[in-house]
Amino acid sequence: QPQYVDQTELEKFNKVEAGRYTVGLGQTQMGFCSVQEDVNSLCLTVVQQLMERTQLPWDSVGRLEVGTETIIDKSKAVKTVLRSLPGFRQH
Repeated sequence: QPQYVDQTELEKFNKVEAGRYTVGLGQTQMGFCSVQEDVNSLCLTVVQQLMERTQLPWDSVGRLEVGTETIIDKSKAVKTVLRSLPGFRQH
């Protein structure tokens, strides 16, 4: 079940002007994960599903770039975790 916060409701809760998130940022919903998930588990799921759904051969991926929004996400660690997926060649 998707988990999200409606941005219109968040504008009201945060007592900011209507449209700050919905118009200003173009967001209608902001998703979040449960306490059982983290940035690494989310990324592992997304990359695995992307490769399966597109039927892209793992060995056709020549470079993997990962960018995260904050220092808390530790993008270098995310890339290391993603490279552990069974399809990626280990160097």
